[in-house]
Amino acid sequence: MGFPSEEKAQEFGVKAARVYCKANTEQLAAISALIDEGRLKAHIAIVLPLLEVKKAFQLSESGRTRGKIVLQIGT
Repeated sequence: MGFPSEEKAQEFGVKAARVYCKANTEQLAAISALIDEGRLKAHIAIVLPLLEVKKAFQLSESGRTRGKIVLQIGT
């Protein structure tokens, strides 16, 4: 299964985009330490079922959501 074409994304009313990142061991260790110390916590704005991915995308694109948008897989 490859990356969806622009036409396929439009068929479902969404925009497909790729995000690339390279893991940095030192940064990940520092973030992990902050979490372990309780000095860093993720703020979750909303949890939505995977079937509501379009709504999650719309919320993300609105720029008005404060915190993370979580998609829940399964029950």
